[in-house]
Amino acid sequence: MNRLCWIDAFDNRGTWDCGWNCREHAWFTALLARSLGHNAVVMHGAACFVPRLPRHAAGLGILQDPHAWVGVEGFGLLDFSIKPSGTLRAATGEMLRYGDTFPLQAVFGRRGPGDGPITVAEAREFHGKTVTASQARGKAAAIYWGREYDTLTPAILRDASSWINSPLTVRLEMMLKPGFYLRALFYLHDLITSAIGPLSDKGVDAWRSIDERYGWVTLGEASELLGLNQGAA
Repeated sequence: MNRLCWIDAFDNRGTWDCGWNCREHAWFTALLARSLGHNAVVMHGAACFVPRLPRHAAGLGILQDPHAWVGVEGFGLLDFSIKPSGTLRAATGEMLRYGDTFPLQAVFGRRGPGDGPITVAEAREFHGKTVTASQARGKAAAIYWGREYDTLTPAILRDASSWINSPLTVRLEMMLKPGFYLRALFYLHDLITSAIGPLSDKGVDAWRSIDERYGWVTLGEASELLGLNQGAA
């Protein structure tokens, strides 16, 4: 999934984009969980990721607002979008590298408030918890603040490109025929169920390979895989 969804960091109309593409990751993760029989929702809100820094280092937090991730019933949070290394732009304009001190490569599992490095915060707690975490030398943390959520409906499948609407979406729409997210969903499903091995390609080349291999995928077949009635809203 990371090979498909991550892109290089860039200036997105004045806002620094780390290239995580969280909405793609959340869309794929929630639907794949559904295909395996789990109840999942896509969460929307904000998140702050704090690297494990030496005690003498200045505090650093990676604020992602807006951010999207997945909640799975009986399991917890899933967020595979986290880039463990990359480039940030500080408020001063200085470019900062993060990487070796950032142990979080994904959020996977049931974590409640204050339980381990993952914190689920209420609105009134979010800012305070991010400040506290960024000042705690030698520790890493991820703080999530969920504002709303989307249940999985046929519309999320049918209108995948407009629902995700990311910088990657724009690039893919210029290169591939409509339905590229559905085809990639089938590829990832086959991958996690061991029906196929992983592609050696990454980035644009991987999307093109999937487009060729899964050109037969239709909205109806995707709806059947997920048990979503196309007639519903």
